[in-house]
Amino acid sequence: MVALAILALGMAGVYRVLLMAMQSRQAAQYHYTAAIIANNRVEFAKNLPLGNMGLLVESWVAVDELGLTDINGDFRRSTTIENTLHGDPDLTRIAVTVWSPTFIRSATNRLSVTVSTILTTYNSP
Repeated sequence: MVALAILALGMAGVYRVLLMAMQSRQAAQYHYTAAIIANNRVEFAKNLPLGNMGLLVESWVAVDELGLTDINGDFRRSTTIENTLHGDPDLTRIAVTVWSPTFIRSATNRLSVTVSTILTTYNSP
């Protein structure tokens, strides 16, 4: 009877460790996917003229794991544009924040990733 109790305690401990490992793996996967979604949005913005940056502004848009707008998407993305950075009309900052889906360990909070860069126009002589 004592041996069974000790075995049960040991198995409960192993179960808890495995559960925490699975949750950590899921959190890492969500973080990685959110970073890729944000980075892809910034790379897309680099190919647009600065005058069209305002078309990218969005707030809490549902996207899928590929970053495509999807009303049923698990991720949320916001994009902000700051024109005339430091008073310079040729500098524009873009910041993309992506929130991951909720997961077991943090049922109310989402992990977020923000990627930002400064874009500029070059005046040719």
